[in-house]
Amino acid sequence: MTYSFIIPAYNEAAAIGEALARVSAYAARLGDWEIVIVDDGSTDATARIVGEAAAREPRIRLLRLPQNRGKGAAVRAGMAAATGEWRIFLDADLSTEPEAFEGFRPYLSDHDVLIASRAVTGADLVARQPWWREKSGRVFNLLVRLIVGLPFRDTQCGFKCFRAPAAALFQDVATDGWAFDVDVLARARRAGLRIIELPVRWRHDATTTVRAGALFGIVRDLWRIRRLTRASERPIVRSPL
Repeated sequence: MTYSFIIPAYNEAAAIGEALARVSAYAARLGDWEIVIVDDGSTDATARIVGEAAAREPRIRLLRLPQNRGKGAAVRAGMAAATGEWRIFLDADLSTEPEAFEGFRPYLSDHDVLIASRAVTGADLVARQPWWREKSGRVFNLLVRLIVGLPFRDTQCGFKCFRAPAAALFQDVATDGWAFDVDVLARARRAGLRIIELPVRWRHDATTTVRAGALFGIVRDLWRIRRLTRASERPIVRSPL
């Protein structure tokens, strides 16, 4: 089996070196692997650091977007460029560590999409978010349930795994911003894919920020996702069990 680890990165020069070291060390335990770093128009040394690592290790690949477009666009580009039978995206700050994939492996044969969750039984929150972030997250999840109809407790944890045929859904994802996870999960559920939500160990990164005044745009995106995902779906060919 082959694995692609996709890391979207925007001005992550301070973290990307450690992320590459940690992910490559873990991936080496799995067998055939690659790491695809998608530089989302960074203005710092992110691309240079990744380029130097790629020169030393050919299984590390750098994909550069010409301008900053958002995490959704970066993950979509990474999924399209990846070659693995399983494609895992995770954040450069390693809020969810690559080793979390060990807990996912027993479920691979029976599922098409596996999503990490901070809100289901068994999740371990090593460092919690500020109370207002947790409150806003619960409000967002309520909106996701009411507007889009997804049943998941946590759609926003930045660690998700897709079987290669399921990753084709990213071609149709029209959301570049924060709600892109909801977009792809809505499409996956609409397509009848087998999705499971699994607990992970998670650590809040205090440097992560959410733009003030973003709520209006997020709610607008949710209504847009509801409309687009109910209008049409790309057929998915499942891998045989």
